Amino acid sequence: MIPLVPVSDKEKSVIATLLLALLALPATLSAAPRTENLQLVPKWGRFERSFTSSRIYADPPEQAAFTVQFTSPLGETNPVYGFWDGGRIWRVRFSPDQPGRWSFTTLCSDTSNQGLQNHAGAFLCTAPDAGQSRFNRHGPVRLARDYRHFEHTDGTPFFWLADSAWEGARRSNPGDWETYARIRAAQKFSAVQWAVDTGGEGINPEFFKSLDAKVDALNRAGLLSVIAPFSGMDGTGGSSLPENRLAVLLRYMVARWGANDVAWLLTVDGSDPGNAAIWEQAGRAVFEPVPHAPVILRPGAGAFDRFRNEHWVDAWGYFINTRNENPLRELLSGPLATEWIREPARPSINIQSAPENRLIDGRRVTADEVRRGVWCSLLIAPPAGVGYCAEGVFNWNTTLEPKTNGVSGGGPPSWRNALDLPGARQMTTIADVFTSIDFWHLFPASLLATPQPGSPSPRRSSVAVATDAKDLELVYVPVDRTAELSLTSLPGWPTVTWINPRTGEKSAAVAVVQDSATEFPTPEPGDWLLTIKAGK
Repeated sequence: MIPLVPVSDKEKSVIATLLLALLALPATLSAAPRTENLQLVPKWGRFERSFTSSRIYADPPEQAAFTVQFTSPLGETNPVYGFWDGGRIWRVRFSPDQPGRWSFTTLCSDTSNQGLQNHAGAFLCTAPDAGQSRFNRHGPVRLARDYRHFEHTDGTPFFWLADSAWEGARRSNPGDWETYARIRAAQKFSAVQWAVDTGGEGINPEFFKSLDAKVDALNRAGLLSVIAPFSGMDGTGGSSLPENRLAVLLRYMVARWGANDVAWLLTVDGSDPGNAAIWEQAGRAVFEPVPHAPVILRPGAGAFDRFRNEHWVDAWGYFINTRNENPLRELLSGPLATEWIREPARPSINIQSAPENRLIDGRRVTADEVRRGVWCSLLIAPPAGVGYCAEGVFNWNTTLEPKTNGVSGGGPPSWRNALDLPGARQMTTIADVFTSIDFWHLFPASLLATPQPGSPSPRRSSVAVATDAKDLELVYVPVDRTAELSLTSLPGWPTVTWINPRTGEKSAAVAVVQDSATEFPTPEPGDWLLTIKAGK
C-alpha cells in the first residue's frame, strides 16, 4: 500500500500547475532530448552544493559574505547564508518545503570573486522521505501560530522535552553520541541542548565538520538539536566578543546547520547593558534577513523589556534551579510565572532542571527534587516544554565507574550510567502525559479552593492548568495528601484520574464533596498529577 502524505493548498496548486503543463505537451515531446538532469531532494530533506572561491582570503568569513537566493516552484524567494568550509571551498545547505523545481542564484559581497558570484542552478524537490524520524514525517519545528507552543511545519504540535548535554557534542566520539541519542529518544525526550564553544579559536572548519555528524545523529533519532553557540551551561561564552565578531560566528552556525532540524538557544547577561546591546544588534543582523529556526532567548534579569519587541526572538528561556525553598519561590512568583501574560505572546520554558545527582552543599540532588521542579515549571505557564539535566551527562564525564566488585575503572563511563538515573526515566511520564492531550490549549488556572502559590512553604504549592472551556484540567500536588478544588472549577460528569509521576501508573480518583469544594485524596504519599476530563 502506498502511504498517503498530507498535501497543503500551496502544494496542490503546484501539482495542478504541473499536471496542466503535462497535458499541454505535444505527443512528440517524449522523443525530445532531456535538457536538465536535476538532483532529487526530498521535501524537508537537505540540498547541498559546494563552490570554489576564485580568491583566497586571510579571514574568509570576515572578508566575504556568501548568500544564495532560492526560488520555490511558486516563485517565492528564500535567502540562505552560505559558509566557508576550508581552503577555497564554500557551501550552501537548504531544506525545501515544496515539491517541484527549485532554482537558485549565488551572491557574494566581493563581486569580483567569480567562483562565488552569480552562479545559477536548480534541483527537483520530491515527496518526503519515508523515514521514521518525526522530522521526516512532519517537517522542521517552528513557532506555532498561537505563539504559545512549537509545532512542525505540517501543523503537528511539538512538545519540547529537552536533555542537557552541553559538552557532549564536543567531547563524545561518534559511537558514544549515537548511543546517547538512541537512549534519550527511547526515553521519549524530543530535544537535546548542547554548546558549540569554539574555545576562542574562531572559525575552524575542521572543528565544525566534526560537529556536523553530531547534529545529524540527533535528527536521525528524532531529537531536535538545540544549539547554544557559546560555552558553558549559562551559554555566556560570547559575552566578551564585539558585535561584528559575534554576528559572524552566529551567522556561520546558522549557515552550517540551518538546513538541519535545530533551534537556537542564546543567553544574554541581563545585568550588563553593553552585552545586551551587542546581542540585540547581532540578533537583528543574523536572524532578521533570513527565515530561521526558532530562537529561544534567555535574557537574564532585567532584560525582558529590552528584547520584548525583537521579532527574531521566538521564545523565552529560563534557568531556575528548583531544588529548595528559595528557587521554588522564584519559580512560582518570578518571571516564568508572569511573563506569559505579557504581549507579544511567546512560549516560556525552564531550560534546565537542577542537575540530578550533582553534589551541592554536601548532598546529591535527588530525582524527587528534579521531578517536582520540572512539573511546577511546566504548569505555572502555558505548557510548551521543559528541560532536564543530569550530572555526568551535561558535562560528559568520561571517568570509568568501578565494577560491581569494587575494581576501579572497570565499569561504564559516568555519562553512560547517568543516562539511567531515576529522574531521567521519569521524564517519560511527562512525555506520555503531554503528547496524549491537547496541551497547547492549557493555561494556568485558579482551580484550587486554597490560594496558590500563597503558601508559606513554596515546595507545598500545588499548580494547575486548564482549557478555557474547563473540559481538560491538570493539577500537580507535590507534597500534600489531597487536592481541594472549588466546585465551580469542575466540568460536568468529569472523568478524574490520578497519575503517579514516579511510575506513570494511573488510579481512579475518589471525590469527597463538601459545601463549596471537592477533595480528591491522593492514593498514597508522594507527588501526584490529577487529570480531569469533561464527560461526553
